[in-house]
Amino acid sequence: MVFAVSPNERLIATSTKNGLLRTFALPSDINTESGDSFKGMECLKLFKLANQLVCEMTFDPSSKYLAVGTTDSQIKVFDVKNGFQTHNFLGHRGLIVKL
Repeated sequence: MVFAVSPNERLIATSTKNGLLRTFALPSDINTESGDSFKGMECLKLFKLANQLVCEMTFDPSSKYLAVGTTDSQIKVFDVKNGFQTHNFLGHRGLIVKL
């Protein structure tokens, strides 16, 4: 599992082995000691990556875009608020492990 927290600390994005990217709104009153603050968080957006695993992900400084590096040597950029892919960069060699 790969995850990233937005610079404004309002969003968290996660990726799992089945190729799903999810974004969640972080609650303002997080209690990291109990772990209860994360229960019942609603998924804001869901993105499906066909036959690709995410190796790395990061938000841009404005927290509007999410970039992911995949196992098929692509970098994909998503508009988090509107819920669509904006760019797909091809031609890299090997896994994208650092953005």
